[in-house]
Amino acid sequence: MVPWAGISFLLARALHAMSERGKAQLGDKAVLDAIEAARQATEGLDQPSALVDGAVRGIAALIEQLRDCFFRQGRPAFYGAKAIGRDDPGMIVFKRIVESLGQREPISIPPLPRKLRPVTGRHFRSNGSSEGCRRADTR
Repeated sequence: MVPWAGISFLLARALHAMSERGKAQLGDKAVLDAIEAARQATEGLDQPSALVDGAVRGIAALIEQLRDCFFRQGRPAFYGAKAIGRDDPGMIVFKRIVESLGQREPISIPPLPRKLRPVTGRHFRSNGSSEGCRRADTR
C-alpha cells in the first residue's frame, strides 16, 4: 500500500517513464504538463481530500495558463494556429479522472456480459450470423 504522501513521488515516476517512452516533453501542451502540475500541487500533502483538491486546482490553473499556447505534440499540433484557444484533450481527461477520485459516492459499473463474442473482423447480427455484412476491406 502506498502512503498518501507518496502520491507526488509516484506522479514523478510516471512522468519520467512516459517522457522516456514518448516524444512529448514538458511545455508541449500535453498530458505530461498536467501530470507535472498535479505532482507539484500534491507535494507534501498526505490527506486524500487535500491531494485531490490540490491536484485538480493545479491542473485547472495549468489548462487556463496554456489555453493560448501552441500545441507541440499530438493531433492538435497539426492544426497550428487554428488550435490556439483550445484545451488539450489529454489534460481534460486527466483532470476529470482526478476529480472522480474525490467523489464520495461509488461509481456503478455495469457487469460484463457472460459470454463475450470473439473479435474476428466481421460484424455479427444479434443471431450470430454475418449474412449481409461485408468486411471493411472488401468493396
